[in-house]
Amino acid sequence: MNAPRKLHIAHVICTKKHAGTENYVGRVAAEFHRRGHQISVISRFPPSRFVPEGPLTFHVRNWREAAHTLRRIECLDVVNSHGTAADTAAVWGLRQRPTPLVATHHFNHQRWSADDGQGTALLRVLPSRFQRKNGPLRSRMHSFIDDRVDLEVAVSNFVASRMARCDRVIPSGVQSQNELRDIADRRGVVVMLQRLEPHKETRLALEAWARSSARDRGWKLEIYGEGSDHQQLVDFIFDRRLSESVELKGFCDRPQAVLSEASLLLAPSLLEPFGLTILEAMSFGVPVIASASGGNGESVGLVPSAALFPPGDVVTFANLIDKLALDEQARRRISEEQLLLQRSKFSIESMCDQLEAAYYSALAGKTR
Repeated sequence: MNAPRKLHIAHVICTKKHAGTENYVGRVAAEFHRRGHQISVISRFPPSRFVPEGPLTFHVRNWREAAHTLRRIECLDVVNSHGTAADTAAVWGLRQRPTPLVATHHFNHQRWSADDGQGTALLRVLPSRFQRKNGPLRSRMHSFIDDRVDLEVAVSNFVASRMARCDRVIPSGVQSQNELRDIADRRGVVVMLQRLEPHKETRLALEAWARSSARDRGWKLEIYGEGSDHQQLVDFIFDRRLSESVELKGFCDRPQAVLSEASLLLAPSLLEPFGLTILEAMSFGVPVIASASGGNGESVGLVPSAALFPPGDVVTFANLIDKLALDEQARRRISEEQLLLQRSKFSIESMCDQLEAAYYSALAGKTR
């Protein structure tokens, strides 16, 4: 049987700042390039920051430039868009071209919903006749874009449950690690790697840390990320006298180096779609303490000894920090269980096998 031919795949991203979507595309681009496919990445955030050498990259300023750039790329087999603005750019860029369009959903809301900041921002730059809420022209535009997508993909069942239409669920995956630092040799450091935005619940983690006794035993909390909550977090740390045990580290350009030495990862978001940082921590053997909500039940929640706390329950959250900080064997058990799960179910190879099959299906017209 002949092997499927190699493809030219374009990824389109129109988010303004580096986040999990960019990390996802960077990993996918690297793996598909390794498999011999031709890859192009169009992004508003500089793609050189998250795409390794090999794939072609295009840095654009907005979704309209993304559409124009896509239109100029020849001999495309498949386009994969990521987010409402990128979906729109892809549809506009593929006008009068039959190239299959795959839309990957990374967030827990429908395209065009009130919670979709990308969709709202997109409408503001369109002519006023499209702006009227539920107006006929606006509805036609929505339908035109939605109907042009050949394959709607979700990164988790939690995300799929929030979508108007989902054709496939393809869980995210990360690179498995071969050389790991032993639990006993790691620093007494708890880390967070996330955007400092309200929905990420960084404040909840700080409240749990303030209740915890781990800092009295010399443990530290290092928070990596940037966002609108930064000053509020600075004020909270000062008011609660946590400065000696908490440090806001800013943007992290080497998360692997951080995770290779960390002893615990906190993931407090109540509506995490399917956290890549959680999967990365699992791949490095870092025990994760996470909210029992969102997509966490489909990843770290599958671990038999999972350290999950009820959403918003700061007391249980603090108790889990203390329990794992004190008990090295408990950390080791969770670490080993997480490693087995990540390598068997959430590897980059497994994810790309499923995504590759989806691309070939879209090309063959078998999308639903």
